Formats: sequence, C-alpha cells, structure tokens
Amino acid sequence: MTLDTNFLVGLFAGLIVMWLFDWYLYGREKGGDQTREIDDLRQELAIYKKARTTAEANLQTAEGEIESLRQELTVTKREGLVIGESREKLAAAEAEIARLRLQLEEATRAVTHEKAEAAAGQPLAPGSGATGAGIKIDDLKAIEGIGPKIETILHHAGIKTFAQLAASSVAALEKIVREDGGIKIAFPDTWPQQAGLAAAGKWDELERFQDSLKGGRRV
Repeated sequence: MTLDTNFLVGLFAGLIVMWLFDWYLYGREKGGDQTREIDDLRQELAIYKKARTTAEANLQTAEGEIESLRQELTVTKREGLVIGESREKLAAAEAEIARLRLQLEEATRAVTHEKAEAAAGQPLAPGSGATGAGIKIDDLKAIEGIGPKIETILHHAGIKTFAQLAASSVAALEKIVREDGGIKIAFPDTWPQQAGLAAAGKWDELERFQDSLKGGRRV
C-alpha cells in the first residue's frame, strides 16, 4: 500500500514538473512572437512617420508654389487692367483729337462757303455751311446704337455726317433723340467717340471699340 502511494505521488509530481516545464517553454515562445510583432509594428510606425514627414514637406512646398502663382496672377490681372485702361484712354484721346480736327475743318469749310457766297453777292441758303451742298451724307447706322429710326431723327436735326456727329455733345444728342425724337432707350454716350474714329477712317479701331460696347454703351 505504501509503495503504491509513493509511486502515485512521484508520478503526479513528475507530471506537474513536465507541465510547468512545457508552460515555461510556451511562455518563452509566445513572448518571442510578441516581441517580433512589436518590432514589426515599430518598423511600420517608423515607415509611416517618415512618409508623413515627407508628405508634410511636399504639402508645404505645394502651398508655397500655389501662393506664388496667386501673387503672379494678381499682378498679371492688375497689369492687364492698367493696359486696358491705357488703351481705352488712348483711343478716347485719339477720337477727341479727330473730332476737334474735323470740327475745325467743318468750321473752315463753312467760313469759306460764306465768304464765297458773300463775294458773289448771293444770300446764304438755309442749312448751308457744314451741311450745305457738296457735303456727303454718311451712313450713321455704322455707329453702334444707331438704327434707321434714330438716323432719320438725326438727319432731321441736321446731323448727317460722322464729322457732325463727332462734333456733337452727348447732352445735345440726348435731347435730340430722347426729348425731340421720343426714343427713351437711346444711349448716345459713345456716339461722338465712335463717329470721330469713323470720320478719321480708323475702321479697325472703331471695330475693336465697338466690340466692347452693347447698344452703344460701355459694358
């Protein structure tokens, strides 16, 4: 009986020792796997951090380039506006010079006509001078904003040439067309300037100027 008990106790103790030894080995193996997983995660994290740093640097560079392009675009737009304004002012000045020259020519012709009739001893005919015989009637419909009806109204008012239209003030044209002619939607703001270019034969400049108009008005 004693022998069997000792045998059983020894067998049980051996089993416990083997279990503890297996548990120890399993724990070491498991710990080694966890250590490798941690090392792998650390390496991946390092890669991600490096990629993030590179991405942030690239983003800063891109933002700097975008800001530089925005500044260049702003400068370009500003220069474009200045050039456009300068061209418009130049065109207006040239049209004004042409208008004054034509006005001077009309006045000179009128004085010459009056002197000729006075020398001949003949009375001056009504409407003679700038709109007298020998003056060619221009197609005023070539002016942006002037149609057949307005052209007829201008003719009745004695304005039949580009030179006469160029020499007219905007206020006078408004009265002729709106008050006298009854056309309230007429806008003669640019008619004298257009007529000055037409009278000077600057058709290309007139066409470019008219491209910026709508119904004779600046847009």
